[in-house]
Amino acid sequence: MKRSTRVLILLVVFEALIIGAGYFSIAQIRSGAWDGGTQPEELMKGIRDTVAMLVPVVGGIFIALYLMLWTAERRART
Repeated sequence: MKRSTRVLILLVVFEALIIGAGYFSIAQIRSGAWDGGTQPEELMKGIRDTVAMLVPVVGGIFIALYLMLWTAERRART
């Protein structure tokens, strides 16, 4: 398996982990298992904002890494 393919697989895994952690956190707050000392709506908004910021940042980093590896692999074949 090429390194660039591995990077794309890691991209999907990392983004799924980030989204899953956000979903889990919000589910715990809704069920009352977690109490942050503030209003639950504020906590959920903070988690949503953090996940919404992390997904494109991680995606951008991995896409840039993929393009660099793909270019290097293409040059190595020629």
